[in-house]
Amino acid sequence: MIRSPFINFARVLGVVCVLSLALPALAAANPGSRDFQQVFPYASRLCARAQAGKLGGSLRQSSAQVLASCATLVQSFDPADGAVQSAESTYRSTVKADRQQLDAALQQAYASHDLAAARQARLAFRQQMLTARQARLTAVQSYVTAVQSARKAFWSVIHSLRGGQGIQGESGTPPVPGQTSGGQGS
Repeated sequence: MIRSPFINFARVLGVVCVLSLALPALAAANPGSRDFQQVFPYASRLCARAQAGKLGGSLRQSSAQVLASCATLVQSFDPADGAVQSAESTYRSTVKADRQQLDAALQQAYASHDLAAARQARLAFRQQMLTARQARLTAVQSYVTAVQSARKAFWSVIHSLRGGQGIQGESGTPPVPGQTSGGQGS
């Protein structure tokens, strides 16, 4: 009779622990779950116009540099996106495997009425979850850093081109050179 409430408590505790680790990730819109156009909406539209040969104004003369910047942006995004997706997959499989391991250890501990073993299994599970979460967070931080760096580099090049000063970039891009001091001519 006693082991049933303990098993239910352990399961509830495990679910709460896993959810507490997963909810912040869900709230952050999971890096790696958005495609290039969603991560770089303005840049992807500019790149599409450049590829279609529909750049306007003075920027049309710099289409080769715009296309090169677009290619660099894609080449920066793809590996970062793949790495964070791989880390997320590893995290999910680690959580699942560690949860199964915890369940088996708890069943064995409660079957033998060994509460110390059950406590140790839960502690080991928590430590494994912290380690897995830290690895995932490190991958997410690397992704965010890579995306921000690529975004800044892209818009820096675009804003330095003739006709590119007035083009709006995504948030996190450097300010348009000279715009606060009266702007630059094209």
